[in-house]
Amino acid sequence: MRAANVKEPAMDASRRPLDAISRFCAFARPGNWFVSKLPPLLAIAYIDILRFSIAPGEAARLLVSALFSICCVAIYGHVVNDIFDLDADRLANKTNRLAAMRPARRVLLAVTFLLAGFLPALVIKYPVGAILLLALNYLWPAIYSIPPARLKERGLFGVTCDALGSHVTPTLFILALFATAAPGGLTLTALVATLWATVLGLKGILHHQIADRDNDILSGVVTFATQADLATLQRFLTRFNLWVELPVSAFFTLLVFSWCPLAVPAFLLYTGAETVKYQLGFQFALTANPATIRPSVPFINEMFYILWLPMAAAVQLGFEGPGFLYIPLLHSVIFHRPLLQQLGDWRAILRQTGIWRAIFKRLRNWWVKFQSSLTAYLAPAAQQPTPSGIRRAQKRQDVVRLYDDAYAAQYEQKFLNDPLMLSDTTSELDLLRRLLTPEVSWLDVACGTGFFLRHFPETHRAGIDLSPAMLRLARQGNPAIELREHDYRDPIPEWENKWGLVSCMWYAYGFTETIAELDRLIANLWSWTAMDGTCFVPLADPRLMTGMNLPYHAPSPNAGRVMITGILWSYIEDDIGAAHAHLLAPNLEFMTELFQQYFERVEILRYPPAFEGWQGRPALLASGKKRHPSKMPPAGPWAVTPGPAGPG
Repeated sequence: MRAANVKEPAMDASRRPLDAISRFCAFARPGNWFVSKLPPLLAIAYIDILRFSIAPGEAARLLVSALFSICCVAIYGHVVNDIFDLDADRLANKTNRLAAMRPARRVLLAVTFLLAGFLPALVIKYPVGAILLLALNYLWPAIYSIPPARLKERGLFGVTCDALGSHVTPTLFILALFATAAPGGLTLTALVATLWATVLGLKGILHHQIADRDNDILSGVVTFATQADLATLQRFLTRFNLWVELPVSAFFTLLVFSWCPLAVPAFLLYTGAETVKYQLGFQFALTANPATIRPSVPFINEMFYILWLPMAAAVQLGFEGPGFLYIPLLHSVIFHRPLLQQLGDWRAILRQTGIWRAIFKRLRNWWVKFQSSLTAYLAPAAQQPTPSGIRRAQKRQDVVRLYDDAYAAQYEQKFLNDPLMLSDTTSELDLLRRLLTPEVSWLDVACGTGFFLRHFPETHRAGIDLSPAMLRLARQGNPAIELREHDYRDPIPEWENKWGLVSCMWYAYGFTETIAELDRLIANLWSWTAMDGTCFVPLADPRLMTGMNLPYHAPSPNAGRVMITGILWSYIEDDIGAAHAHLLAPNLEFMTELFQQYFERVEILRYPPAFEGWQGRPALLASGKKRHPSKMPPAGPWAVTPGPAGPG
């Protein structure tokens, strides 16, 4: 609901291109296919360039044309699927970006990308085989989604159809297109490449159906995964990873060795790292549902397909001469997220084995000594940091040190999915579903592992967090969104009035050092919230935490007033030697007053109790954003500092 008498600010011209890209991504959904589908196809293309010694200019034309056609097919497939999933998504309370679009525009959108995929054929003259395969690739998503065929709901037929459309037929299309440079008929390499794509496609669709299983059951959509027992399916996938994917990939790697020698060390490094993860007890979680967690074995993830083999082939191609040097550089920039994810995995392995901890400790000690020496030598006394600045920097270091890779890896299971907390997590997801209507954009402040963000893939969303380790996990689950490493006490001017929903979840505000810092955070939440937006902050209730009815106004024998504005609390984890120390938890009344400086409407709601006899946890919803903050309360023990300038 829009605040009364509030005029919507004019859109900044510099944001229009970004908004256009955001609207495009909303229905194109590149997060569902860009990283998972394109790198395996590029691996095949790079190997064919090496195999057939294709010249740099011709290789570039083929790569650009093939990628354009494949991207058009992917967008077409998602548009068609969304058109015919409108009712199912509505029943599952799942956002569908096409729901607000007129039927004629939906059809026009699908037809546009259907025709666009064939445009490169007019430029480089696709061979007949490639054109037929491209046409077949457009057929698969149609019969997968459109009644009466709608193979999506026909068990194994749906699994097969999606695998053929997502990986097998695109691979055959790439093979047919690049073979025109040196035609030689069907080869063993092409057959094994197709088999390699097939096993990836089967795993991909099973992962997708398991991830959508709860929504499909809720909406009455019958898929292979909804009919199968989840535990049995999980056991099957582990055997499929080890007994099918691993040997097929090993054979394919050996087969292409003569053209791409780097493929073999890439395979050995990947399987070696994944084996070490298994020995160290790492686990793989496909969704937030604990039932989808299983031991991390080689090929449980898609890293060999989306990082190791494509990168090995790209680097090998770069060694072929100056004309190909751009390929590994461009590939590593465009598909940097799997690379960062792999580096995060390695850091977690080193931490778990203790090697990284020793190296990091030595480097940190050296850096502290170096900083101290340099500061003492260069900085005059007048420029020495203030005590508050030192505390602020120390707090930041404490948070980053606490939420390291090892802690981030267990965070969701330890807190969000813990039986004691699961009821609150479910309540927050339900509340977010109500708040995130199709037109609402969302910023999650202190987003952590991106747990809540990844539950709403259809929403235009972003997140900030102070912990690099938590952000690495967040990027794994939200590969297509903006995630910044940022201190929430610092403003972000370009985000003023931008977000329809701004949240700060799971007591993250408690890490502020003082009430002044807390008010600075609230001022930032206000600044980032759109004029008609909502701010959502779950609260740490001192009364629930202490089991005492702490008064806000306490009796006093003197003339002044006694106000218990909040408490400090710590959470000590003795088993791992971690401490969340001296966290701020203001009284609910005081938090309400702080937010009322910035919003017209502030309400406290409570979640359903987790167990009988318990009291539900509180959350704060603020709306009706004020154009300028109200006058601050009188200076006193809770004195606050003004926030950034108002949006108007």
